[in-house]
Amino acid sequence: MTEKQKHLQVKQKKVTKQLQTTRHGCSDASTWIGNYEEEVQRFENEIVSLQQEHNVETQQLEEIRSNLKGKVQGFSDQIEIRQNDLEPWIERINAKKGQVAVWTSEKEFLLEKSTSYERARAEALKAVDALEIQKANLVN
Repeated sequence: MTEKQKHLQVKQKKVTKQLQTTRHGCSDASTWIGNYEEEVQRFENEIVSLQQEHNVETQQLEEIRSNLKGKVQGFSDQIEIRQNDLEPWIERINAKKGQVAVWTSEKEFLLEKSTSYERARAEALKAVDALEIQKANLVN
């Protein structure tokens, strides 16, 4: 056998092995595809089932709401009446809160003014004392 023939035989073996590997890979892929198709179908069936359950539950909820409407309406009306009765009181409370805020602001302003007057008075007393000391020194 010539080297060229040996080379071709080696190449043929490699290609044959690649072909077997590819066939095996294709077989595995087909198996996985089949498995995934089954899973997809199962999930689609579950979705349909869950949607049907959701529809049943929604209908039951609507029935409960409609049954409660008449029973709860009296309470809702009473709550609304009470809230309307409280409205003037809430307005009065807010008005008083506003007055308190104004009075607090005025009190703080007057406290600052009083403090500044006390400082000015203390300085004036010091000045009077200093003048009396100067006057006493001049007389003596």
